[in-house]
Amino acid sequence: MAALSLRLAELELVKSKEEDYPLSLLDDIAPELDPARQRLLLNSIKNQGQVFLTATNLSL
Repeated sequence: MAALSLRLAELELVKSKEEDYPLSLLDDIAPELDPARQRLLLNSIKNQGQVFLTATNLSL
């Protein structure tokens, strides 16, 4: 969870310096998060440029 928080903060830092979000890859984060936090994460990244999200859970 801490690594994910740092990654999201890093995206915001790059955005503030470059005026655009970098390409981001989030690999199978669902097992680490409960459903409420999964929704929060998806809502927070949906407007952050191009994000590749992999998951083993098809309900995401």
